[in-house]
Amino acid sequence: MTELPADEVFTGRTAELATLAEILAPAGSAVATVAGPAGVGKTALVLRAARESIDSFPGGVLFVDLHAPDPLATLLRELGVAPGEQADREELYRSTLAATDLPVLVIADNAVTPERVLPLRLGTSVHRLVVISRDAVPILDARRIQLDVLSTDAAITVVATALAVTDPDDTRIAAEPDAAAQLVGLCGCRPLALRIAAELLAGQPTRSLAELVAALTQDHDRMTELADGDSIAVRLAFDAAYQNLTTDQARLFGLLPLNPGPFVDHDAAGALAGVATDVARRQLDGLRRAQLVERSPGAAGYHLHDLLTLYADERRVDDDGAVERLLDHYARATAEAAAAVDGQPGRFTDRATALAWLDAQRPNLVAAVELAVQVGADEVAADLVTALQAYFDLRGYWTEWIEATERALAPHREAGNQHAELLTLIHLSLGHAVLGHDEQAHQWHAAALAVIEELDDGEVAARALMRLGESASAYGRPADAEAALSTAVTRWQDVGDQFREGQALLNLGIVYWQTDKLVEAEETQRRALVINEEIDNAYGVATTFSYLGLIHRDLADWNTAAAYYQRSITGFRELREPAAVANLESLMADLIRRRAAG
Repeated sequence: MTELPADEVFTGRTAELATLAEILAPAGSAVATVAGPAGVGKTALVLRAARESIDSFPGGVLFVDLHAPDPLATLLRELGVAPGEQADREELYRSTLAATDLPVLVIADNAVTPERVLPLRLGTSVHRLVVISRDAVPILDARRIQLDVLSTDAAITVVATALAVTDPDDTRIAAEPDAAAQLVGLCGCRPLALRIAAELLAGQPTRSLAELVAALTQDHDRMTELADGDSIAVRLAFDAAYQNLTTDQARLFGLLPLNPGPFVDHDAAGALAGVATDVARRQLDGLRRAQLVERSPGAAGYHLHDLLTLYADERRVDDDGAVERLLDHYARATAEAAAAVDGQPGRFTDRATALAWLDAQRPNLVAAVELAVQVGADEVAADLVTALQAYFDLRGYWTEWIEATERALAPHREAGNQHAELLTLIHLSLGHAVLGHDEQAHQWHAAALAVIEELDDGEVAARALMRLGESASAYGRPADAEAALSTAVTRWQDVGDQFREGQALLNLGIVYWQTDKLVEAEETQRRALVINEEIDNAYGVATTFSYLGLIHRDLADWNTAAAYYQRSITGFRELREPAAVANLESLMADLIRRRAAG
Protein backbone atom coordinates (compact mmCIF):
# COMPACT_ATOMS: atom_id res chain seq x y z
CA MET A 1 0.00 0.00 0.00
CA THR A 2 1.04 3.62 -0.62
CA GLU A 3 3.25 5.36 1.91
CA LEU A 4 1.90 8.89 2.37
CA PRO A 5 4.46 11.67 1.96
CA ALA A 6 5.82 13.61 4.91
CA ASP A 7 3.30 16.00 6.44
CA GLU A 8 3.54 19.57 5.16
CA VAL A 9 2.93 22.57 7.40
CA PHE A 10 -0.84 22.65 7.54
CA THR A 11 -3.27 24.96 9.29
CA GLY A 12 -6.88 26.04 8.94
CA ARG A 13 -9.54 24.22 6.91
CA THR A 14 -11.17 23.13 10.17
CA ALA A 15 -14.64 22.80 8.66
CA GLU A 16 -13.41 20.93 5.60
CA LEU A 17 -11.34 18.56 7.73
CA ALA A 18 -14.40 17.85 9.87
CA THR A 19 -16.46 17.10 6.76
CA LEU A 20 -13.79 14.74 5.43
CA ALA A 21 -13.54 13.03 8.83
CA GLU A 22 -17.28 12.41 8.69
CA ILE A 23 -17.00 11.04 5.15
CA LEU A 24 -14.09 8.76 6.04
CA ALA A 25 -15.80 7.40 9.14
CA PRO A 26 -17.22 3.85 8.96
CA ALA A 27 -20.75 5.17 8.41
CA GLY A 28 -19.65 7.87 5.94
CA SER A 29 -20.18 8.30 2.23
CA ALA A 30 -18.53 5.92 -0.19
CA VAL A 31 -17.33 8.70 -2.53
CA ALA A 32 -16.29 12.31 -2.03
CA THR A 33 -14.91 14.97 -4.34
CA VAL A 34 -12.60 17.81 -3.28
CA ALA A 35 -12.40 20.60 -5.85
CA GLY A 36 -10.82 24.03 -6.04
CA PRO A 37 -8.33 26.22 -7.90
CA ALA A 38 -4.73 25.21 -8.41
CA GLY A 39 -2.46 25.85 -5.46
CA VAL A 40 -5.34 26.09 -2.99
CA GLY A 41 -4.23 23.05 -0.97
CA LYS A 42 -6.61 20.30 -2.11
CA THR A 43 -4.14 17.44 -1.99
CA ALA A 44 -2.64 18.65 1.30
CA LEU A 45 -6.12 18.71 2.84
CA VAL A 46 -6.96 15.19 1.69
CA LEU A 47 -3.61 13.80 2.83
CA ARG A 48 -4.02 15.41 6.26
CA ALA A 49 -7.53 13.92 6.54
CA ALA A 50 -6.16 10.53 5.47
CA ARG A 51 -3.50 10.65 8.19
CA GLU A 52 -6.03 11.63 10.84
CA SER A 53 -8.34 8.78 9.75
CA ILE A 54 -5.64 6.19 9.10
CA ASP A 55 -6.89 3.85 11.85
CA SER A 56 -10.20 3.55 9.99
CA PHE A 57 -8.40 1.97 7.02
CA PRO A 58 -6.46 -1.11 8.19
CA GLY A 59 -6.56 -2.32 4.59
CA GLY A 60 -4.31 0.59 3.61
CA VAL A 61 -4.35 3.79 1.58
CA LEU A 62 -3.96 3.83 -2.20
CA PHE A 63 -2.86 7.06 -3.94
CA VAL A 64 -3.11 7.31 -7.72
CA ASP A 65 -2.42 10.22 -10.06
CA LEU A 66 -5.05 10.27 -12.81
CA HIS A 67 -2.55 11.97 -15.09
CA ALA A 68 -0.84 8.56 -15.24
CA PRO A 69 -1.59 6.47 -18.35
CA ASP A 70 -3.24 3.53 -16.59
CA PRO A 71 -4.55 4.29 -13.08
CA LEU A 72 -6.40 0.98 -12.75
CA ALA A 73 -3.26 -1.01 -13.45
CA THR A 74 -1.45 1.02 -10.79
CA LEU A 75 -4.17 0.39 -8.22
CA LEU A 76 -4.30 -3.33 -8.96
CA ARG A 77 -0.57 -3.65 -8.46
CA GLU A 78 -0.87 -1.75 -5.17
CA LEU A 79 -3.50 -4.31 -4.18
CA GLY A 80 -1.04 -7.10 -5.01
CA VAL A 81 -2.89 -8.22 -8.15
CA ALA A 82 -1.51 -8.59 -11.69
CA PRO A 83 -3.38 -6.09 -13.90
CA GLY A 84 -4.32 -8.63 -16.58
CA GLU A 85 -6.17 -7.56 -19.72
CA GLN A 86 -7.23 -3.93 -20.19
CA ALA A 87 -10.86 -4.94 -20.66
CA ASP A 88 -10.91 -6.95 -17.44
CA ARG A 89 -9.24 -4.47 -15.11
CA GLU A 90 -12.31 -2.64 -13.87
CA GLU A 91 -14.05 -5.87 -12.90
CA LEU A 92 -10.85 -7.24 -11.37
CA TYR A 93 -10.39 -4.05 -9.34
CA ARG A 94 -13.90 -4.19 -7.91
CA SER A 95 -13.82 -7.91 -7.22
CA THR A 96 -10.47 -7.56 -5.43
CA LEU A 97 -11.84 -4.80 -3.21
CA ALA A 98 -15.07 -6.76 -2.64
CA ALA A 99 -12.99 -9.68 -1.38
CA THR A 100 -11.12 -7.40 1.05
CA ASP A 101 -12.84 -7.17 4.43
CA LEU A 102 -10.44 -4.52 5.75
CA PRO A 103 -11.47 -1.00 4.68
CA VAL A 104 -9.27 0.63 2.03
CA LEU A 105 -9.03 4.35 1.20
CA VAL A 106 -8.44 5.24 -2.47
CA ILE A 107 -7.26 8.79 -3.24
CA ALA A 108 -7.45 9.79 -6.90
CA ASP A 109 -5.64 13.05 -7.66
CA ASN A 110 -5.84 15.31 -10.74
CA ALA A 111 -9.24 14.18 -12.00
CA VAL A 112 -10.48 15.99 -15.10
CA THR A 113 -13.40 14.01 -16.52
CA PRO A 114 -15.97 11.57 -15.08
CA GLU A 115 -14.77 8.94 -17.57
CA ARG A 116 -11.39 8.91 -15.84
CA VAL A 117 -12.98 8.45 -12.42
CA LEU A 118 -15.89 6.08 -12.96
CA PRO A 119 -13.73 2.94 -13.40
CA LEU A 120 -12.42 3.58 -9.87
CA ARG A 121 -15.85 3.36 -8.23
CA LEU A 122 -15.61 0.88 -5.39
CA GLY A 123 -18.75 -1.24 -5.63
CA THR A 124 -18.93 -1.59 -1.83
CA SER A 125 -19.62 0.73 1.11
CA VAL A 126 -16.76 -0.76 3.14
CA HIS A 127 -14.14 1.28 1.28
CA ARG A 128 -13.81 4.99 0.48
CA LEU A 129 -12.89 6.92 -2.67
CA VAL A 130 -11.80 10.58 -2.52
CA VAL A 131 -11.40 12.37 -5.87
CA ILE A 132 -9.33 15.56 -6.15
CA SER A 133 -9.89 17.94 -9.07
CA ARG A 134 -9.77 21.61 -10.02
CA ASP A 135 -13.36 21.62 -11.26
CA ALA A 136 -15.90 19.48 -9.46
CA VAL A 137 -16.22 16.22 -11.42
CA PRO A 138 -19.88 15.12 -11.43
CA ILE A 139 -20.10 11.74 -9.70
CA LEU A 140 -23.42 10.25 -8.66
CA ASP A 141 -24.03 10.26 -4.87
CA ALA A 142 -20.64 11.83 -4.11
CA ARG A 143 -20.26 14.25 -1.20
CA ARG A 144 -18.74 17.45 -2.52
CA ILE A 145 -16.22 19.74 -0.83
CA GLN A 146 -15.38 22.97 -2.63
CA LEU A 147 -12.20 24.74 -1.55
CA ASP A 148 -11.66 28.42 -2.10
CA VAL A 149 -8.63 30.52 -1.26
CA LEU A 150 -8.01 30.98 2.44
CA SER A 151 -9.32 33.92 4.39
CA THR A 152 -6.77 36.62 5.16
CA ASP A 153 -6.54 35.55 8.80
CA ALA A 154 -6.11 31.86 7.88
CA ALA A 155 -3.48 32.75 5.28
CA ILE A 156 -1.52 34.79 7.83
CA THR A 157 -1.68 31.82 10.20
CA VAL A 158 -0.22 29.56 7.47
CA VAL A 159 2.80 31.87 7.10
CA ALA A 160 3.19 32.32 10.85
CA THR A 161 3.03 28.58 11.49
CA ALA A 162 5.61 27.85 8.79
CA LEU A 163 7.95 30.50 10.21
CA ALA A 164 7.55 29.12 13.72
CA VAL A 165 8.77 25.73 12.56
CA THR A 166 12.07 27.32 11.52
CA ASP A 167 12.34 29.84 14.36
CA PRO A 168 9.80 29.83 17.21
CA ASP A 169 11.02 33.30 18.24
CA ASP A 170 10.30 34.93 14.86
CA THR A 171 7.99 37.87 15.66
CA ARG A 172 7.72 39.54 12.26
CA ILE A 173 4.13 38.46 11.59
CA ALA A 174 2.92 39.84 14.91
CA ALA A 175 5.04 42.97 14.64
CA GLU A 176 3.87 43.90 11.12
CA PRO A 177 0.16 43.01 10.86
CA ASP A 178 -0.56 45.37 7.96
CA ALA A 179 2.41 44.08 5.96
CA ALA A 180 1.37 40.51 6.77
CA ALA A 181 -2.09 41.17 5.32
CA GLN A 182 -0.55 42.73 2.22
CA LEU A 183 1.84 39.80 1.82
CA VAL A 184 -0.84 37.11 1.89
CA GLY A 185 -2.93 39.24 -0.47
CA LEU A 186 -0.07 39.32 -2.94
CA CYS A 187 0.11 35.52 -2.59
CA GLY A 188 -3.58 35.23 -3.43
CA CYS A 189 -4.16 33.52 -0.06
CA ARG A 190 -3.19 30.25 -1.72
CA PRO A 191 -1.22 27.75 0.40
CA LEU A 192 1.21 26.92 -2.42
CA ALA A 193 2.26 30.58 -2.75
CA LEU A 194 2.09 31.18 1.01
CA ARG A 195 4.55 28.35 1.75
CA ILE A 196 6.98 29.87 -0.75
CA ALA A 197 6.65 33.29 0.88
CA ALA A 198 7.24 31.77 4.31
CA GLU A 199 10.35 30.01 3.05
CA LEU A 200 11.67 33.28 1.63
CA LEU A 201 11.21 34.95 5.00
CA ALA A 202 12.75 32.01 6.87
CA GLY A 203 15.81 32.17 4.65
CA GLN A 204 16.24 35.92 5.31
CA PRO A 205 15.61 36.38 9.04
CA THR A 206 16.67 40.04 9.05
CA ARG A 207 14.34 41.03 6.22
CA SER A 208 11.14 42.76 7.28
CA LEU A 209 7.75 41.85 5.90
CA ALA A 210 7.43 45.38 4.58
CA GLU A 211 10.61 44.98 2.53
CA LEU A 212 9.37 41.71 1.02
CA VAL A 213 5.97 43.26 0.28
CA ALA A 214 7.66 46.23 -1.43
CA ALA A 215 9.74 43.93 -3.62
CA LEU A 216 6.74 41.82 -4.56
CA THR A 217 4.57 44.85 -5.23
CA GLN A 218 7.20 46.24 -7.56
CA ASP A 219 7.16 42.97 -9.50
CA HIS A 220 3.38 42.62 -9.48
CA ASP A 221 2.65 45.02 -12.33
CA ARG A 222 4.86 43.11 -14.77
CA MET A 223 3.47 39.70 -13.86
CA THR A 224 1.39 37.68 -16.31
CA GLU A 225 -0.77 34.69 -15.58
CA LEU A 226 0.58 31.22 -16.13
CA ALA A 227 -0.33 29.45 -19.36
CA ASP A 228 -3.58 27.98 -18.04
CA GLY A 229 -4.86 31.24 -16.53
CA ASP A 230 -4.13 30.53 -12.86
CA SER A 231 -3.47 33.53 -10.61
CA ILE A 232 -0.85 36.20 -11.08
CA ALA A 233 -0.25 35.84 -7.35
CA VAL A 234 1.05 32.32 -7.81
CA ARG A 235 3.49 33.47 -10.48
CA LEU A 236 4.62 36.26 -8.19
CA ALA A 237 5.52 33.75 -5.46
CA PHE A 238 7.24 31.50 -7.97
CA ASP A 239 9.33 34.39 -9.27
CA ALA A 240 10.35 35.42 -5.78
CA ALA A 241 11.46 31.89 -4.93
CA TYR A 242 13.22 31.42 -8.27
CA GLN A 243 15.29 34.58 -7.82
CA ASN A 244 16.77 33.12 -4.63
CA LEU A 245 18.00 29.93 -6.30
CA THR A 246 21.63 29.37 -7.15
CA THR A 247 22.46 29.19 -10.84
CA ASP A 248 22.81 25.41 -10.68
CA GLN A 249 19.55 24.96 -8.76
CA ALA A 250 17.72 27.13 -11.29
CA ARG A 251 19.17 25.16 -14.18
CA LEU A 252 18.05 21.82 -12.68
CA PHE A 253 14.60 23.23 -11.88
CA GLY A 254 14.08 24.15 -15.54
CA LEU A 255 15.14 20.69 -16.68
CA LEU A 256 12.91 18.66 -14.32
CA PRO A 257 9.78 18.74 -16.55
CA LEU A 258 11.77 16.85 -19.20
CA ASN A 259 11.48 13.72 -17.08
CA PRO A 260 8.61 11.78 -18.69
CA GLY A 261 7.41 9.95 -15.59
CA PRO A 262 5.59 11.06 -12.44
CA PHE A 263 8.67 11.69 -10.27
CA VAL A 264 12.41 12.14 -10.45
CA ASP A 265 14.99 10.67 -8.09
CA HIS A 266 18.53 11.86 -7.38
CA ASP A 267 20.11 9.72 -10.11
CA ALA A 268 17.71 10.86 -12.82
CA ALA A 269 18.10 14.49 -11.75
CA GLY A 270 21.86 14.09 -11.97
CA ALA A 271 21.52 12.69 -15.48
CA LEU A 272 19.28 15.57 -16.56
CA ALA A 273 21.72 18.17 -15.26
CA GLY A 274 24.85 16.24 -16.19
CA VAL A 275 26.16 16.28 -12.61
CA ALA A 276 27.02 13.66 -10.00
CA THR A 277 24.22 12.15 -7.94
CA ASP A 278 25.42 13.78 -4.71
CA VAL A 279 25.42 17.18 -6.40
CA ALA A 280 21.90 16.61 -7.71
CA ARG A 281 20.80 15.52 -4.24
CA ARG A 282 21.95 18.84 -2.77
CA GLN A 283 20.31 20.81 -5.57
CA LEU A 284 16.99 18.98 -5.13
CA ASP A 285 17.15 19.55 -1.40
CA GLY A 286 17.54 23.27 -2.09
CA LEU A 287 14.55 23.22 -4.42
CA ARG A 288 12.52 21.40 -1.78
CA ARG A 289 13.42 23.97 0.86
CA ALA A 290 12.33 26.67 -1.57
CA GLN A 291 8.98 24.82 -1.91
CA LEU A 292 9.55 24.42 -5.66
CA VAL A 293 9.50 20.60 -5.57
CA GLU A 294 7.58 18.21 -3.34
CA ARG A 295 8.13 14.68 -2.10
CA SER A 296 6.08 12.27 -4.20
CA PRO A 297 3.40 10.16 -2.48
CA GLY A 298 4.49 6.55 -2.47
CA ALA A 299 7.64 7.19 -4.50
CA ALA A 300 11.32 7.64 -3.67
CA GLY A 301 11.66 10.98 -5.40
CA TYR A 302 10.28 14.44 -6.06
CA HIS A 303 7.63 15.90 -8.31
CA LEU A 304 6.53 19.33 -9.45
CA HIS A 305 3.09 20.77 -8.81
CA ASP A 306 1.42 21.12 -12.22
CA LEU A 307 1.65 24.94 -12.02
CA LEU A 308 5.33 24.69 -11.20
CA THR A 309 5.79 22.42 -14.21
CA LEU A 310 4.43 25.20 -16.42
CA TYR A 311 6.67 27.73 -14.71
CA ALA A 312 9.76 25.52 -14.93
CA ASP A 313 9.13 24.98 -18.65
CA GLU A 314 9.26 28.75 -19.13
CA ARG A 315 12.53 28.99 -17.20
CA ARG A 316 14.41 26.21 -18.94
CA VAL A 317 17.85 27.00 -20.28
CA ASP A 318 18.46 25.14 -23.53
CA ASP A 319 20.40 21.92 -23.04
CA ASP A 320 20.24 19.71 -26.11
CA GLY A 321 21.87 16.80 -24.30
CA ALA A 322 19.54 16.62 -21.28
CA VAL A 323 16.98 14.21 -22.71
CA GLU A 324 19.69 12.03 -24.22
CA ARG A 325 21.49 11.83 -20.87
CA LEU A 326 18.25 11.00 -19.05
CA LEU A 327 17.29 8.24 -21.47
CA ASP A 328 20.80 6.80 -21.36
CA HIS A 329 20.54 6.76 -17.56
CA TYR A 330 17.24 4.90 -17.59
CA ALA A 331 18.47 2.41 -20.22
CA ARG A 332 21.75 1.73 -18.42
CA ALA A 333 20.20 1.47 -14.95
CA THR A 334 17.43 -0.80 -16.22
CA ALA A 335 19.92 -3.10 -17.90
CA GLU A 336 21.98 -3.25 -14.68
CA ALA A 337 18.87 -3.98 -12.61
CA ALA A 338 17.80 -6.69 -15.06
CA ALA A 339 21.25 -8.26 -14.81
CA ALA A 340 21.04 -8.26 -11.00
CA VAL A 341 17.59 -9.88 -11.15
CA ASP A 342 19.23 -12.54 -13.31
CA GLY A 343 21.91 -13.12 -10.67
CA GLN A 344 24.65 -10.81 -11.97
CA PRO A 345 25.20 -8.15 -9.28
CA GLY A 346 26.93 -4.91 -10.14
CA ARG A 347 25.56 -1.50 -9.37
CA PHE A 348 22.68 -3.34 -7.69
CA THR A 349 24.28 -5.58 -5.11
CA ASP A 350 21.51 -8.16 -4.98
CA ARG A 351 18.28 -9.25 -6.61
CA ALA A 352 16.01 -7.74 -3.96
CA THR A 353 17.58 -4.29 -4.34
CA ALA A 354 17.23 -4.44 -8.12
CA LEU A 355 13.59 -5.50 -7.92
CA ALA A 356 12.82 -2.73 -5.44
CA TRP A 357 14.33 -0.18 -7.85
CA LEU A 358 12.38 -1.57 -10.80
CA ASP A 359 9.15 -1.60 -8.80
CA ALA A 360 9.62 2.05 -7.82
CA GLN A 361 10.81 3.24 -11.25
CA ARG A 362 8.36 1.26 -13.40
CA PRO A 363 6.12 4.24 -14.33
CA ASN A 364 9.19 6.30 -15.23
CA LEU A 365 10.64 3.49 -17.33
CA VAL A 366 7.44 2.89 -19.29
CA ALA A 367 7.20 6.64 -19.90
CA ALA A 368 10.86 6.67 -20.94
CA VAL A 369 10.10 4.15 -23.69
CA GLU A 370 7.48 6.52 -25.08
CA LEU A 371 9.80 9.52 -24.78
CA ALA A 372 12.57 7.63 -26.58
CA VAL A 373 10.16 6.88 -29.40
CA GLN A 374 9.04 10.51 -29.58
CA VAL A 375 12.59 11.88 -29.87
CA GLY A 376 13.71 9.20 -32.33
CA ALA A 377 15.99 7.34 -29.92
CA ASP A 378 14.96 4.00 -31.38
CA GLU A 379 17.86 2.00 -30.02
CA VAL A 380 17.26 3.27 -26.49
CA ALA A 381 13.57 2.37 -26.76
CA ALA A 382 14.49 -1.13 -27.93
CA ASP A 383 17.11 -1.51 -25.18
CA LEU A 384 14.59 -0.49 -22.51
CA VAL A 385 11.94 -2.87 -23.80
CA THR A 386 14.46 -5.72 -23.91
CA ALA A 387 15.78 -5.04 -20.42
CA LEU A 388 12.26 -4.83 -18.98
CA GLN A 389 11.14 -8.16 -20.44
CA ALA A 390 12.33 -10.43 -17.63
CA TYR A 391 11.10 -8.03 -14.94
CA PHE A 392 7.64 -7.67 -16.47
CA ASP A 393 7.52 -11.44 -16.85
CA LEU A 394 8.42 -11.93 -13.20
CA ARG A 395 5.86 -9.40 -11.97
CA GLY A 396 3.21 -10.40 -14.52
CA TYR A 397 3.11 -6.96 -16.19
CA TRP A 398 2.89 -8.45 -19.67
CA THR A 399 0.01 -6.29 -20.88
CA GLU A 400 1.91 -3.15 -19.93
CA TRP A 401 5.06 -4.48 -21.55
CA ILE A 402 3.18 -5.19 -24.80
CA GLU A 403 1.79 -1.65 -24.77
CA ALA A 404 5.29 -0.22 -24.29
CA THR A 405 6.69 -2.43 -27.03
CA GLU A 406 3.97 -1.48 -29.51
CA ARG A 407 4.90 2.18 -29.06
CA ALA A 408 8.38 1.38 -30.31
CA LEU A 409 7.28 -0.46 -33.46
CA ALA A 410 6.03 2.31 -35.77
CA PRO A 411 9.09 4.56 -35.37
CA HIS A 412 11.40 1.63 -36.14
CA ARG A 413 9.48 0.96 -39.32
CA GLU A 414 9.38 4.61 -40.32
CA ALA A 415 13.12 4.92 -39.77
CA GLY A 416 13.80 1.75 -41.76
CA ASN A 417 15.60 0.26 -38.76
CA GLN A 418 15.00 -3.41 -39.55
CA HIS A 419 17.06 -4.75 -36.65
CA ALA A 420 15.08 -2.75 -34.08
CA GLU A 421 11.82 -3.58 -35.85
CA LEU A 422 12.65 -7.28 -35.78
CA LEU A 423 13.49 -7.25 -32.08
CA THR A 424 10.22 -5.46 -31.35
CA LEU A 425 8.20 -7.99 -33.35
CA ILE A 426 9.86 -10.86 -31.48
CA HIS A 427 8.98 -9.21 -28.17
CA LEU A 428 5.36 -8.74 -29.24
CA SER A 429 5.09 -12.38 -30.29
CA LEU A 430 6.54 -13.48 -26.96
CA GLY A 431 4.34 -11.15 -24.92
CA HIS A 432 1.14 -12.37 -26.54
CA ALA A 433 2.31 -15.96 -26.20
CA VAL A 434 2.76 -15.52 -22.45
CA LEU A 435 -0.79 -14.15 -22.18
CA GLY A 436 -2.16 -17.10 -24.14
CA HIS A 437 -3.06 -15.05 -27.22
CA ASP A 438 -2.03 -17.73 -29.69
CA GLU A 439 -3.45 -16.01 -32.76
CA GLN A 440 -1.77 -12.68 -32.05
CA ALA A 441 1.48 -14.43 -31.11
CA HIS A 442 1.41 -16.28 -34.44
CA GLN A 443 0.67 -13.05 -36.34
CA TRP A 444 3.62 -11.21 -34.81
CA HIS A 445 5.75 -14.33 -35.34
CA ALA A 446 4.85 -14.26 -39.03
CA ALA A 447 5.57 -10.53 -39.25
CA ALA A 448 9.02 -11.15 -37.77
CA LEU A 449 9.69 -13.91 -40.30
CA ALA A 450 8.81 -11.48 -43.11
CA VAL A 451 11.44 -9.01 -41.85
CA ILE A 452 13.99 -11.82 -41.50
CA GLU A 453 13.53 -12.69 -45.17
CA GLU A 454 14.63 -9.17 -46.10
CA LEU A 455 17.71 -9.07 -43.86
CA ASP A 456 21.18 -9.19 -45.34
CA ASP A 457 22.76 -9.96 -41.98
CA GLY A 458 22.73 -13.75 -41.66
CA GLU A 459 23.80 -13.83 -38.02
CA VAL A 460 21.06 -11.42 -36.90
CA ALA A 461 18.52 -13.45 -38.87
CA ALA A 462 19.70 -16.69 -37.31
CA ARG A 463 19.57 -15.29 -33.78
CA ALA A 464 16.06 -13.96 -34.39
CA LEU A 465 14.92 -17.33 -35.71
CA MET A 466 16.31 -19.02 -32.62
CA ARG A 467 14.38 -16.69 -30.31
CA LEU A 468 11.18 -17.10 -32.30
CA GLY A 469 11.54 -20.86 -32.30
CA GLU A 470 12.30 -21.13 -28.60
CA SER A 471 9.38 -18.86 -27.72
CA ALA A 472 6.94 -20.76 -29.92
CA SER A 473 8.12 -24.05 -28.45
CA ALA A 474 7.82 -22.83 -24.86
CA TYR A 475 4.28 -21.54 -25.36
CA GLY A 476 2.69 -24.39 -27.28
CA ARG A 477 3.00 -23.48 -30.97
CA PRO A 478 5.09 -26.39 -32.28
CA ALA A 479 4.44 -25.72 -35.97
CA ASP A 480 5.83 -22.18 -35.65
CA ALA A 481 8.74 -23.51 -33.58
CA GLU A 482 9.61 -26.23 -36.09
CA ALA A 483 9.59 -23.84 -39.05
CA ALA A 484 11.70 -21.19 -37.29
CA LEU A 485 14.29 -23.60 -35.89
CA SER A 486 14.64 -25.52 -39.16
CA THR A 487 15.46 -22.26 -40.92
CA ALA A 488 17.78 -21.25 -38.07
CA VAL A 489 19.83 -24.43 -38.62
CA THR A 490 20.35 -23.49 -42.24
CA ARG A 491 21.20 -19.88 -41.41
CA TRP A 492 23.82 -20.93 -38.82
CA GLN A 493 25.32 -23.28 -41.40
CA ASP A 494 25.57 -20.37 -43.84
CA VAL A 495 27.20 -18.19 -41.16
CA GLY A 496 29.58 -20.99 -40.22
CA ASP A 497 28.78 -20.98 -36.49
CA GLN A 498 28.84 -24.65 -35.49
CA PHE A 499 28.18 -24.01 -31.82
CA ARG A 500 24.85 -22.31 -32.50
CA GLU A 501 24.03 -24.72 -35.31
CA GLY A 502 24.31 -27.47 -32.71
CA GLN A 503 22.02 -25.51 -30.36
CA ALA A 504 19.44 -25.04 -33.08
CA LEU A 505 19.52 -28.73 -33.94
CA LEU A 506 19.14 -29.72 -30.29
CA ASN A 507 16.15 -27.37 -29.86
CA LEU A 508 14.59 -28.57 -33.11
CA GLY A 509 15.02 -32.16 -31.97
CA ILE A 510 13.20 -31.30 -28.74
CA VAL A 511 10.26 -29.89 -30.72
CA TYR A 512 10.10 -33.09 -32.80
CA TRP A 513 10.19 -35.19 -29.60
CA GLN A 514 7.45 -33.11 -27.96
CA THR A 515 5.19 -33.66 -30.98
CA ASP A 516 5.89 -37.44 -31.14
CA LYS A 517 7.92 -37.20 -34.33
CA LEU A 518 10.41 -39.62 -32.82
CA VAL A 519 12.23 -40.65 -36.03
CA GLU A 520 12.86 -37.00 -36.95
CA ALA A 521 13.77 -36.26 -33.33
CA GLU A 522 16.44 -38.99 -33.20
CA GLU A 523 17.93 -37.99 -36.54
CA THR A 524 18.11 -34.32 -35.52
CA GLN A 525 19.66 -35.05 -32.12
CA ARG A 526 22.29 -37.27 -33.72
CA ARG A 527 23.22 -34.39 -36.02
CA ALA A 528 23.48 -32.16 -32.96
CA LEU A 529 25.64 -34.77 -31.21
CA VAL A 530 28.10 -34.97 -34.09
CA ILE A 531 28.59 -31.20 -34.10
CA ASN A 532 28.88 -30.90 -30.31
CA GLU A 533 31.47 -33.69 -30.18
CA GLU A 534 33.40 -32.14 -33.06
CA ILE A 535 33.66 -28.73 -31.36
CA ASP A 536 34.20 -30.28 -27.91
CA ASN A 537 31.04 -28.79 -26.39
CA ALA A 538 30.78 -31.05 -23.35
CA TYR A 539 27.58 -29.48 -22.05
CA GLY A 540 25.90 -29.82 -25.44
CA VAL A 541 27.03 -33.47 -25.68
CA ALA A 542 25.64 -34.34 -22.24
CA THR A 543 22.35 -32.58 -23.00
CA THR A 544 21.99 -34.30 -26.36
CA PHE A 545 22.57 -37.72 -24.75
CA SER A 546 19.75 -36.98 -22.29
CA TYR A 547 17.26 -36.27 -25.09
CA LEU A 548 18.39 -39.29 -27.09
CA GLY A 549 17.63 -41.28 -23.95
CA LEU A 550 14.12 -39.81 -23.76
CA ILE A 551 13.48 -40.53 -27.42
CA HIS A 552 14.51 -44.18 -27.09
CA ARG A 553 12.49 -44.46 -23.87
CA ASP A 554 9.39 -43.43 -25.83
CA LEU A 555 10.35 -45.96 -28.53
CA ALA A 556 10.41 -48.61 -25.75
CA ASP A 557 14.06 -49.27 -26.61
CA TRP A 558 14.99 -49.65 -22.94
CA ASN A 559 18.63 -50.71 -23.24
CA THR A 560 19.56 -47.97 -25.67
CA ALA A 561 17.72 -45.41 -23.54
CA ALA A 562 19.61 -46.57 -20.42
CA ALA A 563 22.94 -46.35 -22.23
CA TYR A 564 22.26 -42.75 -23.31
CA TYR A 565 21.09 -41.79 -19.81
CA GLN A 566 24.30 -43.20 -18.35
CA ARG A 567 26.49 -41.30 -20.80
CA SER A 568 24.56 -38.12 -19.96
CA ILE A 569 25.01 -38.74 -16.20
CA THR A 570 28.74 -39.24 -16.70
CA GLY A 571 29.01 -36.04 -18.71
CA PHE A 572 27.12 -33.90 -16.20
CA ARG A 573 29.14 -35.34 -13.31
CA GLU A 574 32.33 -34.27 -15.03
CA LEU A 575 30.78 -30.83 -15.54
CA ARG A 576 29.83 -30.69 -11.85
CA GLU A 577 26.14 -30.21 -12.54
CA PRO A 578 24.48 -32.00 -9.58
CA ALA A 579 20.94 -30.88 -10.46
CA ALA A 580 21.22 -32.35 -13.95
CA VAL A 581 22.70 -35.56 -12.53
CA ALA A 582 19.84 -35.89 -10.04
CA ASN A 583 17.30 -35.37 -12.81
CA LEU A 584 18.94 -38.04 -15.00
CA GLU A 585 19.11 -40.49 -12.12
CA SER A 586 15.39 -39.95 -11.58
CA LEU A 587 14.77 -40.63 -15.26
CA MET A 588 16.90 -43.79 -15.00
CA ALA A 589 14.82 -45.02 -12.06
CA ASP A 590 11.65 -44.35 -14.04
CA LEU A 591 13.10 -46.24 -16.99
CA ILE A 592 13.82 -49.27 -14.80
CA ARG A 593 10.21 -49.25 -13.57
CA ARG A 594 8.87 -49.00 -17.12
CA ARG A 595 11.11 -51.84 -18.29
CA ALA A 596 9.95 -54.03 -15.38
CA ALA A 597 6.31 -53.25 -16.14
CA GLY A 598 6.59 -53.65 -19.84
